[in-house]
Amino acid sequence: MHMPFIRTRALSVVAAAAICLGAITARADDIATRIAGTWVGPGLDRVSAPGGAQAYMRRTVIFTATEETLRLEAFGDEAATVRLFVYESTGPYRVLGPSSAVAGAYEVNLRNDRSLFTIHVPEAGLWRALNLGACPLELGKAVEIAGCVAGPPFNTSACTDLDLIHVDPAGALRFGDQSVDRCVTRPTTLDRAHYVRAAP
Repeated sequence: MHMPFIRTRALSVVAAAAICLGAITARADDIATRIAGTWVGPGLDRVSAPGGAQAYMRRTVIFTATEETLRLEAFGDEAATVRLFVYESTGPYRVLGPSSAVAGAYEVNLRNDRSLFTIHVPEAGLWRALNLGACPLELGKAVEIAGCVAGPPFNTSACTDLDLIHVDPAGALRFGDQSVDRCVTRPTTLDRAHYVRAAP
């Protein structure tokens, strides 16, 4: 007697769930479309190189429909005329849906399939100081370092990077707090560093 009611209600719940899932997928597709392209850090970051010398770093993030690449370019001068090295970490990413911790942000899972390092100066001491002494580095050639890097700052990992992506109304892109061990837990706040869309 009550079966038609129960069955109709059950089908309604399934339909509602399908609609909600479709909405989440649509939002995930929307953010993937919004972030597609090249994003750069504003200006160069001044960092301390091994031995106390100063270096200048340019940060770039590139999103395609399926992959994300983080590129770090190091220079020996503030005018960015003396290139020291280029590091590129590339792999697939997946937008899961809106973050419950940060309004307007999206949860994203990223993986690293390739870790390429290209040197532009013959500074063997510098590469040893960066724990790359065992890597077969060659001037001007991109070398995979996943099997030879011996420690930070370019450690590679096969874990899934649990992160956040947020694009604010001014157009700045931020990830989750990068000081969090994102192999273990997803950040609940945004990182201070940001990226702006590169000019076409």
